[in-house]
Amino acid sequence: MQQEHELNIWVSYQVDIFLESSYNIFKILKILKKMKVEIKVKIFRALADETRFEIVRTIAVRGEVPCAELVEEFSLSRPALSHHFRILKEAGLVKARKSGQYYFFSLNRRYLERFGPYFIEVLKK
Repeated sequence: MQQEHELNIWVSYQVDIFLESSYNIFKILKILKKMKVEIKVKIFRALADETRFEIVRTIAVRGEVPCAELVEEFSLSRPALSHHFRILKEAGLVKARKSGQYYFFSLNRRYLERFGPYFIEVLKK
């Protein structure tokens, strides 16, 4: 009886998460519908690559991330990381800040907020 009750609570929680995510994705799609095709293509092409998607997700979770940490975490060469960031920056998803000889990457929140706060939340999951 106790296990069945716990299972019902867990299932209810999972359904709530699914519905919330579905609702947020619906809002994102509604906003994207109004955007120019070229912008949509850049965004989706940038996020279609698994490495770039994981980089964006990592930055969304952590905030500002040093380049060196991303090179180490994703086992990428600096030129490979540079290539991925060029695509992400061209799509408007990330921005870079230089401090001395080091680069720090963060989400371009101002741009992403056009999709609503839920877009960043969906990226974090």
